[in-house]
Amino acid sequence: MSAKRTQKPGTSRPSQRSGPQHPRAASSSASLTDNDRSVLSALQAQDGQPVSAYDLIDSLRGGTIRYPATVYRALDRLIAAGLVHRIETSKAFVACNDGCGASQPLFAVCDECGQASELKTRSVPKLVHETVAAEGFEVTGMSLEVRGLCHQCRPAADRA
Repeated sequence: MSAKRTQKPGTSRPSQRSGPQHPRAASSSASLTDNDRSVLSALQAQDGQPVSAYDLIDSLRGGTIRYPATVYRALDRLIAAGLVHRIETSKAFVACNDGCGASQPLFAVCDECGQASELKTRSVPKLVHETVAAEGFEVTGMSLEVRGLCHQCRPAADRA
């Protein structure tokens, strides 16, 4: 297994996304604190690369954020606002990139580089809810993640 490529939170790398930022960011920005904005900005700079809370804390500590609890509270608010998602399998966080709002995103997480691609799908969460409801199970939370190799990390022969 090869080492994951990571980037320090808060540093830029070329964007792979184009177009306007998350539509909810503008509507939610009025209710965000300065700390929330700092955490969100650090996550957005990662361009889909999940970041652990500890790495966020380390990268933001030199600025106005000095304590881990401040980062965790900001992450909680940003998740509640639909601006950040937690990647459960890696216990890391990523900025929402597609305005999914209250819908459940599906993440494709690369085992090689760690990139998490947020995919829009309505049928998968609906199917999961219907399947478990048929068994009398009430869903209180759901994490939809698939792991594998992204297009850039797959060997060239496999891409054809």
